[in-house]
Amino acid sequence: MNKNNNLQENRVTKSLSYRQARVAVFIGFTLGIIFSAIQIAADMRREIDQTDQKFEQSLLAFEEPAFQAAFELDRTLAETVVNGLFQQDAIVEASVIDNYGDTMFHRKRDRTHDSISWLSKRVFGETQSYSTRLISPDTLFYAGDLSIKVDTNVIAKTFFQRSGLVLLFGILRNVFLAIILGLVFHRMLSRPLKELAQEIRSGSKELSVSADHKNDELGAIVDEYNKLFRGRDDAVGRLEREEKRFQHLFENSEFSLWNNDYSKVIEALNVLRRKGVSDLDGYLGDNPKTIVDWIGKVRILSVNAATLKLFGATSETHLRENALNIFSDHTILMFKKFLIAIWEKHHNFRVETKMYTLDGKELSCVISLPIPDTFDGFRSIPVSILDITDFKMAEAERTFQIEIIEGIGEG
Repeated sequence: MNKNNNLQENRVTKSLSYRQARVAVFIGFTLGIIFSAIQIAADMRREIDQTDQKFEQSLLAFEEPAFQAAFELDRTLAETVVNGLFQQDAIVEASVIDNYGDTMFHRKRDRTHDSISWLSKRVFGETQSYSTRLISPDTLFYAGDLSIKVDTNVIAKTFFQRSGLVLLFGILRNVFLAIILGLVFHRMLSRPLKELAQEIRSGSKELSVSADHKNDELGAIVDEYNKLFRGRDDAVGRLEREEKRFQHLFENSEFSLWNNDYSKVIEALNVLRRKGVSDLDGYLGDNPKTIVDWIGKVRILSVNAATLKLFGATSETHLRENALNIFSDHTILMFKKFLIAIWEKHHNFRVETKMYTLDGKELSCVISLPIPDTFDGFRSIPVSILDITDFKMAEAERTFQIEIIEGIGEG
């Protein structure tokens, strides 16, 4: 069960829809963080400006009663002014001072401390101080000063809460974006591709695509696949016809035809090249047993009926099991020449040699075969063997007759 779950999970994580959604979300998340940081920085600058403006206005609001208290040296009124300022939680210290420098009333309370105090201190500073000179607008009489100190931690708390919401909503937005993009990509891309893959796996000769994808990339893929499949069908049909034609010619030919695999021989030759052998003729002359060993590397794929008749074999299996019995010393010499022709990269090979039938009758044969340019070509090489035994016997008899006639003439 766990294996199936892991397999399903791997399929999901490797799907195009998941990968596209992951990339899109990563980019969106990165840009969202950058833009959120810019927004928070702008909010912080605005918060600082608004804080300055707010407490400067607070001082202006209490400036007139503070002037009266300082001018009349009324400590009770000064106390009222300070207590009024302390209605704002952010103010932690306030003072009314007369023009002689004496403090008429002063009040102070402890600053708040919590887990973000260090951050608010770094961003806004520990405290902010504000003050105003108490001057009569009519007589310009200076009566004293009104000053306050503000705990930035109180201001920062609200700011950080708002900034946290901005970041939280940004993250949630990206999560929802990932889900939506994943579903959209799955519906528009992954699912149609899986359906096409299923059709191909089932061997469908003609793929179909929905109307939504007729004119997009999926439609183009389906069109190209259908064209290629039709072309493949035509090519397979022509190949099958050619194979049947070749098989008919192969089976009904009056000449001995073989289809042999020489790939193992080529591998052995390549090993010699890698060892640094340059003179194959000399190497085989010093190692004659190698030629016989390499003859055994040749694999007979098929032969025609004329071959079985020529060598007196009852079947292909009978011929394969006794193939070495049809070779003579001439055949071994012929195979050596064939190896040298391959080594020297000739394009074809043709030689006259002696072979034997399975019951020991000697044959005079002409063997011819092409020499491929590629390794794969050596996996299937057509070999033709022409029996010229009767021709050789007739030629020998004619030569003998000529010698007799010439002898009679001389006599």
